[in-house]
This record gives sequence, structure tokens and C-alpha cells, in this order.
Amino acid sequence: MDVATEILNSIQILMERKITNQTADRTFASVIKEVHTDNTYTILAQDGSERKLYSSLPSLPLNAGTKVWVKLPSGSLDNMHICGIRQ
Repeated sequence: MDVATEILNSIQILMERKITNQTADRTFASVIKEVHTDNTYTILAQDGSERKLYSSLPSLPLNAGTKVWVKLPSGSLDNMHICGIRQ
């Protein structure tokens, strides 16, 4: 095997590893099911479960039934939050 082919194969392996370890934010549509007094909201998650979250929109009043966007930063369930209102 020549040097150029070996270098290209090494680059390909490195890129595949980087892509495999890459995590990205995910945003999905949901609906607020319940509003709590501690400034949290219960939403319906993608898998049908209910999750209690905070909103990144503190000055915007949200009510039960409001359609929202929910973000999972880097796929982290602990940091899931409401990030916007859907039309």
C-alpha cells in the first residue's frame, strides 16, 4: 500500500470516529399538559412519556395546551427545556 492511500485511510478512520462520538442538539414539537407553581411545565415527550421541565422563556406566560418547541442540548435529558412557541 502506498503512503497516500494509507494517509487517506487514516483520515477516513478518524472522521468515522468523530462522527460516531458527535452529539447534537435535538428539538421536537410538544404540548404543555400542566403548569406548576414552581415555574415548571409538564410536557408530552416524543416517546409519549410526561416530563417536567423549565422554560428558557421566563417572561413569556405559558398555559396548558400551548404548543411548544422542546430542546435536548447534546441529547441530555437533564438539560431538556422549552425553547419556543409553535404557531
